[in-house]
Amino acid sequence: NIWMGLFAPAATPQPIVQRLTRAIAEASRKPALRAALERSGMIAEYGDPARVRELLLQEHASVADLAQKVDLGS
Repeated sequence: NIWMGLFAPAATPQPIVQRLTRAIAEASRKPALRAALERSGMIAEYGDPARVRELLLQEHASVADLAQKVDLGS
């Protein structure tokens, strides 16, 4: 699986993060955007910042485990 996300610098003021979060959530519900993404083979699935953090932590653990199994971690 491949997924994409929008990231901002860690020091981004919270009001800006909240504004971006709302705008992205709203855009992700638009039928035209969803249809365009689906035509290109993508699935539109919105994840708020907490969900994206959870996904990143899961991906990191998965890749670290794989690296250890194939001896890339040393």
